[in-house]
Amino acid sequence: MRCYQKLSQLLALALCVTIVGCGFAPEDDFTGTRVGDGIAPWAEIGAVQICLGTVFIGPPDDPAGGLCTSNTLVQEPCLADNDCGSRESCVCGRCIVQYCRVNSDCGNGRTCSFSENRCDVPCAVDEDCGDDSSCFNSTCRGRCEVDTDCQAGEVCNSLNRCITADCSNDGECLAGELCRIQRVPRVATEPTILAGRSIDEPRYTMWLEVSEELAQDRRAIWRATSHDGVHYRLNPASPVLIDADTAHAPSVVRAPDGGYDVYYEFGDGAELRYSQSTDGINFGTGSPVLTGTAGTANAVRSPSAVLMPDGQVAVYYQIGDGTGIGLATGSLGGSLTSMGPVLTPSDVHDPPDSSAAPQFWIDISNLRSPYALTTESATGEMSLRLWFSAFGRESGDSFQFGDVIPIEPTYSLGYASADISSPSTLSVWPFNPIFDRVNAFLDHRSELTPAVVRVRNTDGSLRDGYLMYYLDADATNTTDPPILNRIGVSGNGAF
Repeated sequence: MRCYQKLSQLLALALCVTIVGCGFAPEDDFTGTRVGDGIAPWAEIGAVQICLGTVFIGPPDDPAGGLCTSNTLVQEPCLADNDCGSRESCVCGRCIVQYCRVNSDCGNGRTCSFSENRCDVPCAVDEDCGDDSSCFNSTCRGRCEVDTDCQAGEVCNSLNRCITADCSNDGECLAGELCRIQRVPRVATEPTILAGRSIDEPRYTMWLEVSEELAQDRRAIWRATSHDGVHYRLNPASPVLIDADTAHAPSVVRAPDGGYDVYYEFGDGAELRYSQSTDGINFGTGSPVLTGTAGTANAVRSPSAVLMPDGQVAVYYQIGDGTGIGLATGSLGGSLTSMGPVLTPSDVHDPPDSSAAPQFWIDISNLRSPYALTTESATGEMSLRLWFSAFGRESGDSFQFGDVIPIEPTYSLGYASADISSPSTLSVWPFNPIFDRVNAFLDHRSELTPAVVRVRNTDGSLRDGYLMYYLDADATNTTDPPILNRIGVSGNGAF
């Protein structure tokens, strides 16, 4: 039994979070029975879990984290949380009480207990907890005599309660215990998603930029697969495209022959490169298709490619540090011809005449990370759609107790569209931003690098609705590149 004495207690104030999918027209009841249009509204699902072996990737500026457990613990395999004990979660294929740093780490209706860094099941009465748990201080806890009376990841304290002790290495645990690391710090950013088209393919496949664990400036492109769009596993457990450790921001399209074509940023925006693979795993070193100037206003960054009906490819990209979004076109795998900027901050800024439309997004100064997608309606009509991140203010100043309090600018997600025959002529959604999360009505966070996919069933058939992935960042994050936090996901429609 563990003798556990708290020498000090850290009190944390948990603010109520209002999740909003901005986009005030057309207003549509979010019932899950109508076709989600990929614009609005969106419902927050939580953080994406990206597993590498038995650990998942966490924010690059956080330390490694886990829980002290008995060195004889055998973790049960799982596919979902309901395969595990009442206080456990399915963490990278193994049942254990989940380590957390913030509420969004937990998902599934659970909250993060910041004093123990564990995901807790909230409760009002014992019946809310199930099996061997009871409701204690509004969270489910187990009673115990020895550690083996507890669930995986818990230990028994001197008050005969199952608790957790967070750790980052074995030295922080007691004799006979090991630190079971669950989360490791890495950069994970710029996802691109394809949904499987048959039961023989993964339901969702993500390619993304991932750093080395101990050298975060060394980046490569990895592949991950998922059965539900939220829990991903890096597959294979090694990069699929390295290219001198400076391969960034992949954009993958399904080739007409069934293979996979990737466009990606090389270096600090020096050029866009192209490579292809028959299986989405074995890519060769890319060849240049569009040249920029690294680290300058002429850098070519964060490409997003779509295959057009005529067999040509349209590649949207970020210009420099975000002065606009450019477009380049050409044959698949061939050299691209730049058409210059097709979207600038002034195009996104709401009109000053409030009689024309409400001003929801103003003082736009930066556009980043375009994500393009072609979709087909039930009647066969093709649409070209573009999501992007922009830096600006989501509303005007507020008035608090007679004082004018300015709303600080942050990154939020916007939307534009184009006729499939004219990809350079974009029409901006008049009610942007479509996604902007707000704490206590005033504190906006930042969302960057959107990636959108149409929801499919496990057999590859289409379902109503979309999933949107984004990078969660602090509201004050205005550096270049931003210090990215975690990949989140939201749903639109019957996901």
